[in-house]
Amino acid sequence: LSIIGIAAFVSYSRVQALNAAVLDVNTMLQVAKSRAQSQVKPVSGPCASGTLEGYKVVVTSATEYTLMAVCSGNDLEIMENRKTLQQNVTFSSSSNTTVFFHVLSGVVEGASEVEITAYEKRKAITVSPTGIIQVVNR
Repeated sequence: LSIIGIAAFVSYSRVQALNAAVLDVNTMLQVAKSRAQSQVKPVSGPCASGTLEGYKVVVTSATEYTLMAVCSGNDLEIMENRKTLQQNVTFSSSSNTTVFFHVLSGVVEGASEVEITAYEKRKAITVSPTGIIQVVNR
C-alpha cells in the first residue's frame, strides 16, 4: 500500500512541477502585455531617451526565458524578470521563441504558442494575435 502511495505522490509532484512552470510563464506573458498596454517605460538603457515600442517575452534556451522592453528598436532586458525553469521542465518549442506585445494595443507579433514539457507531460500557452493568453492541456 505504501508503494502505491509513494507512486501517487511522485506522479502528483511531477504534475505540480509542470503546472508551476506554466503558471510562471503565463504570468510573465501577462506582465509583458500589461506593461505594453499601460506604456510602463523603463528609465535606463535605450529606454531612457528612446520611444517605447512594446514588451516581449523571449525563450532564450530550453530552460530559460526573460522579459524585455523594446525602445527605438533596441532591447532592454529586465534582469529581475530573467527566469529558469525547474529541473526536468523544458520548453519543447524552438529555443528562440519570442512573443512581442505592441504598446497600447497589446497586439501580438511572434509565436502564438509556447509549449512546456515535464516528465513526458505537456501543456501549451497560446497567445492570439489580439493578445488573449490561454493555457491548453496536451
